[in-house]
Amino acid sequence: MKVLKPVVLLILVFGLSACKLSGTASGIDGVLTIQDNETGEVLKLDQDGSFEFSNDYKAGDKYSLVAQSDNQFCRVGHGSGRFSSSDIDNVRITCEDEPTACTAIFDPVCAIESTDIVCVTTPCNPLHNYKTFSNACMASAASAQIIHDGECGDKEGQSVRDISMIRFATTLRVQSDPVTVNEVSLINDWLIFNVSYSGGCESHEFTLYGDTDFGGDESARSDQVELFHSSNGDLCERAITRALAFSLLPLKDEFKTSFEVEFGTVLLNITAPGSIPPDSRAPLTTYEETYRFDDRNQGSIGTQCGGLIGLPCEAGLECKTEEFVADGFGVCQVQDYCFSDDTAGFDCRNLIHIAIPGQWTCSVANQCFYQADSEVDSEVGFTR
Repeated sequence: MKVLKPVVLLILVFGLSACKLSGTASGIDGVLTIQDNETGEVLKLDQDGSFEFSNDYKAGDKYSLVAQSDNQFCRVGHGSGRFSSSDIDNVRITCEDEPTACTAIFDPVCAIESTDIVCVTTPCNPLHNYKTFSNACMASAASAQIIHDGECGDKEGQSVRDISMIRFATTLRVQSDPVTVNEVSLINDWLIFNVSYSGGCESHEFTLYGDTDFGGDESARSDQVELFHSSNGDLCERAITRALAFSLLPLKDEFKTSFEVEFGTVLLNITAPGSIPPDSRAPLTTYEETYRFDDRNQGSIGTQCGGLIGLPCEAGLECKTEEFVADGFGVCQVQDYCFSDDTAGFDCRNLIHIAIPGQWTCSVANQCFYQADSEVDSEVGFTR
């Protein structure tokens, strides 16, 4: 989550380095998909070994990993938390053919459970409801998305609301009652708020609006999102803190229709008008979250990719060709990177597979080497 504070600061930072997230996976039989819900980055592994996300994390950034396999059950150890000022390399993923039975320990979590429904005339999204699970293991076994620790409380059994898409320029929104936004996070298609407010005698309602007029251009789209609070005249003053989740699927559908695309990236500029008094001149705090989606038919391992229309591979796979030919077809394979050889002092991490004379490069075979000239490869380094 990024928060834009309504102040201007001049900060000089020296020697600030990015942090990396890595770990090991074992017991893999098939293809393992690992995703960081905080960044959206996906890795795929087809054999036991180490892995590392390419994202550069900074102190305070959160990470939350999930691991999935089509034919196995996988557990993640040390898969969530926050960065301090150093790398995190102790993530452990263990896969097995049979699930390990969840314990009966009562350590409740509130999660979103999906239920498929049948629509007669048009396709429709599944129903999403809040449900309390006895522990995180049971929620994971049910493929439910955990949104916070503890029971769901008064949300139990309620449907998760969708974002409402309206045209901000021509639609008058009602005044929002006071609310404090403690935190905003994005997990897959869910925008999750942690909010505080006064009440306790009436049912409070929250509505999330998105603007049908997207901002930006083809290179960077954005949208304004606003959270509104209705206290329904509640005069009680008990301090209440709760988590709210909203589905962004209507925003995705609006984006796809507006630009006639099946994939996209949208920077969400999120505010809560009720977070400041109506007569205040103070600017609203803006929370930024980047929403990414891709509904194109994507190739699995071994299927054709690339070409003139750029057939994509699934997240975590890359399109590999025999040779680097513009608009050439390739085959979707598990991503493989040239990592640095610490003893030699060079680094080919994530370099493209094009040999450039006078530079270190990463070969199609994922071998890190120095290209002395256009003909000769010399000083071969570390091969993963």
